[in-house]
Amino acid sequence: MTDWNFGLIFKANAKKAPHRPAQIHAGKSQDWGTFHQRANALAADMLAAESVGAS
Repeated sequence: MTDWNFGLIFKANAKKAPHRPAQIHAGKSQDWGTFHQRANALAADMLAAESVGAS
């Protein structure tokens, strides 16, 4: 894989192992599926905010 980005890595991990932990902090964990969904929601919000401010 020569062309990659973090989004592609997150998506591949979420597809391959959606219930495996993606991150663990302070005794709490988040699985790859949830992490991917939240990252997509954040990206969509950021794109929406950018288009609202683009006048």
